[in-house]
Amino acid sequence: MVVLQKIPQPDDFGIKVLIEGVKFDHFFRKIHGAEYPERCFFETFSLTMPRFSLPRTLSAWNTAGFGETFRLEVEQLDADLLPLQQGLSGTSSVADEPFKVILIRATEAGDCIRVKAGVFYAGMLGGCSCADDPTPLEAQPEYCELWFEIDKHSGETRVGLVPDE
Repeated sequence: MVVLQKIPQPDDFGIKVLIEGVKFDHFFRKIHGAEYPERCFFETFSLTMPRFSLPRTLSAWNTAGFGETFRLEVEQLDADLLPLQQGLSGTSSVADEPFKVILIRATEAGDCIRVKAGVFYAGMLGGCSCADDPTPLEAQPEYCELWFEIDKHSGETRVGLVPDE
């Protein structure tokens, strides 16, 4: 479980991340009203997510087919590689059904490509399975937004849930 806490500082602000009992600090500097990360953004948000590779997406960078290549390659991934469970808003578990991806934006940042994507998927409500249980048995629609960070040299990819604003 990831727990985020703001750390009050006079000129800085930071996020404390608690992952399985290990604390990590991530600080940003405020310069002229803007926030500049000292380290890569995903050092805080993807520590618990497994890494995987998106080689076709990397090869398609800066081409007209980038968005479609990204979508197809991500939709072929095992759903367990994405933080869909953490993105649930109206159900309690991710349904074993295909998911759909839409590209929101992609930018180049140093040695990585950062992609913000929306994911449409299905979730299930866990009930008691009693005869009079009103919990619906069919899957319910869910949506979350994810950040993908793709290393421009290896294609190694980390992913994290976009925090609610």
